[in-house]
Amino acid sequence: MSSATTISLGLVEITPENEKAQIEKIENHIKLSISQGFSLEILGGEYPSNEFNGDRFLKGIYFRNVAFLKPLTLGGIEDGAAIIFENCTFQNFFPLRVEGVRTNTFLFENCTFPSAKVTADTASEDLGGMIIVSNSVIESAFFKKCLATIEFAKTSINKKLHLSALGNSSRKVDLYLNESELNCYEFLISHSNIDYFKICDSNSDIPSGAFFSVCSKIGNLWMLNTKAPKYSFGFDGSYSGRINIDSSEIGDIDISASLASESEKNKMNSISIRSSSIGEINACGRCFENPLDFTDTKFKKSPKFHGVDIPQGSIFPEHEFYYDKKGENTIRAYRTLRLAMEAQRAREEEGVFYQLEQESMLNTRVNGSKCFHFSFWYRLLSSFGTDYRRPLVILLCLLVSFSAIYSLLLSPVLGFRYDFDINVVVKGFVFSIKQMIYPFSALRSNDINNISLYDEELYLVLVGLLQSFISLLLIALSLLAVRWKFKRG
Repeated sequence: MSSATTISLGLVEITPENEKAQIEKIENHIKLSISQGFSLEILGGEYPSNEFNGDRFLKGIYFRNVAFLKPLTLGGIEDGAAIIFENCTFQNFFPLRVEGVRTNTFLFENCTFPSAKVTADTASEDLGGMIIVSNSVIESAFFKKCLATIEFAKTSINKKLHLSALGNSSRKVDLYLNESELNCYEFLISHSNIDYFKICDSNSDIPSGAFFSVCSKIGNLWMLNTKAPKYSFGFDGSYSGRINIDSSEIGDIDISASLASESEKNKMNSISIRSSSIGEINACGRCFENPLDFTDTKFKKSPKFHGVDIPQGSIFPEHEFYYDKKGENTIRAYRTLRLAMEAQRAREEEGVFYQLEQESMLNTRVNGSKCFHFSFWYRLLSSFGTDYRRPLVILLCLLVSFSAIYSLLLSPVLGFRYDFDINVVVKGFVFSIKQMIYPFSALRSNDINNISLYDEELYLVLVGLLQSFISLLLIALSLLAVRWKFKRG
């Protein structure tokens, strides 16, 4: 191992007379130079220690072509400009650990870790070392040509995180972000082979950020208890793994593939997003091998599944979990899902997307007051013909309401000082049931020629006609919804 620190002092002449003064001058000059910050460069050789604790004045540490014989713990850099590992070799399987570091740039390039064979019953795989960065603040981090599992724990990344050529065709690595602040506006994984990419208990407070996966294989993306509402995730058409998101809040997810390419290239294992909130999911052109699961997931934007053969058994949430209900693109998105569910005879899901499609059409294409539009009342009374219970509930409520109105019309006197007449209430209730069971019976039971304008019989007939009309309408809506729900073919 070699290291060099150069401090220029100029030509200094030391004599017995000025020895003490000159030495004191040199010491002061060195202290002043160190207080302004310095960098340490270690080139080649072997590093036998298992720790490196930097001084608070250390601005940068550069390891180039160094062989580390023991597990290394790096710390003590409070305001660094750069930490660089380049062309280094780690002889021990245990991790490289970075703790309590604050630096602008963290670069890890073309370093090698040992591999160990782990034999299972059916197969064996190569495992490399680990890089753990914990309790640190990093402006930008770059990892290139690395065959080690990487973990960020309780770390804040504020600008960029670039991971290039992690793993190779014969060796997979893992990537973990645990309890970290993902505040980098650019997160890129390219030309990598990653088995597990897991984000747990992490947050992002930036107004916009993006993750991109380019020409990479990611077997499993797991996200748990993560809050990044403005952070979008994009995968190119080569992505074919699984996405599992639980109890998280994120932005848009783009896993779309070209509709013109071969279906074999567009295959993807599955998506499971449960009890979460997402922006827009774009899965156009994908071919899924397993059912989708969106249990209790909130969609801030309409999900895009154009050109997708959705597997049977897929789970979609109820109507109230979709917030986007306006726009022509939204109408087309819900129509695509409705037709897919109709082809599978999934009546409940078909009804959800039919209701969303009609509601989006109402909000998009109807200008002015919606109260005078048929679709408004169709939605209000029976959820566009998909809910047979709501008309029956409204019918029962109207039965009670009209009973009260009939009781008032049949009562000879009104006032709080009079006794409550149960007979009048019973008559009103019976008359209300009669108008519902025998529509327009008020016309048959009264002689219209003998009714005057101020006679209560006239008002009984008019209210009875109104109740009969509404009752017939509600019963028809309920029967149509029942027929739709249980129809075959």
